[in-house]
Amino acid sequence: MSDPAAAAVTPAPGFAAADPDSPTEAEQVASIIAQTSADLTGRPEAVVEAELVARFSSAGLDFSLVEARRVAHDISNAPRLRDTIDD
Repeated sequence: MSDPAAAAVTPAPGFAAADPDSPTEAEQVASIIAQTSADLTGRPEAVVEAELVARFSSAGLDFSLVEARRVAHDISNAPRLRDTIDD
């Protein structure tokens, strides 16, 4: 009889086991967004969007251009949003 615990950690045929020290896809996305925000806050949306697309692509991540555009909008407008909240 097979061990259910062993089956839980054994990768399916054709798939490699995930490296436990590697960041997850969600962690990679969060890191890219945080770094892009730190680098480009307040810059034009098109500049931020192009950089997000480049960074997601170079990391080999799947992403939606619509989502990249939404995140770029938020990053671009962050300084104005903070000013509004502070007032």
